[in-house]
Amino acid sequence: MSYRQAVALIIQNPEGRLFFAERADAEGAWQFPQGGIDADETAEQAAWRELKEETGLSEDQVILLKESTDWTTYDLPKEFVRSWKGQKQKWFLFLLKEGVEVDLSTAADQEFSQYKWILPEDCIHQVAGFRKDSYRLAMHNLGLIEA
Repeated sequence: MSYRQAVALIIQNPEGRLFFAERADAEGAWQFPQGGIDADETAEQAAWRELKEETGLSEDQVILLKESTDWTTYDLPKEFVRSWKGQKQKWFLFLLKEGVEVDLSTAADQEFSQYKWILPEDCIHQVAGFRKDSYRLAMHNLGLIEA
């Protein structure tokens, strides 16, 4: 069984806080937007698609600041394993343009029930345990937190 190739998105507002959302299908499960890379697209194309699908944000509302040079991986807990054992993710850091508001009701997937803007270091404490190392490494590599 292998890893699913995916993208993960970090959206930073002008005040330096990060978009963190609660999954609609799992109360109390907070995470960054993420999703698989389709066979006919690049990681960057997948990032733009997932941005629109999961947050409702479009290309004119954000600026792509950075793409991680490395991929991170995490293993899913046994009860979540289906066709893959975990994810191998390429990370993208977006800056929300001044004056733009996120409206989850415009998201195609309705994957998230609510969101909040939090400090980068607080994300690691609130994400599911199996994702912590991946989040820590990606956020460090993108210059959002110290090692």
